Amino acid sequence: MDFTTFKTTSSGITRMFYGVGPNFRYLNPTCVFSAELNTRVGLGSVKGGESHLDGSYAQMTENESVRAERLIDFGGFKASNVLSFLKYA
Repeated sequence: MDFTTFKTTSSGITRMFYGVGPNFRYLNPTCVFSAELNTRVGLGSVKGGESHLDGSYAQMTENESVRAERLIDFGGFKASNVLSFLKYA
């Protein structure tokens, strides 16, 4: 069985993060080197992101027909009030 056509459907993903935390930045006097550290602690939520991949192929029988099968089915995310720690360096 060889798939002849593929169809992808997906929904958007929504990410939210509310947090607080200190930022640190170092810049040397000659402005040649700088470093930055941003830290955050807070609550986050992720929703959406469903994704499906369907493949179709022709089934060789007496009355030839096209069959479709779901190849990938990702249900997405639904997480709220997740304690998160983010660090950017």
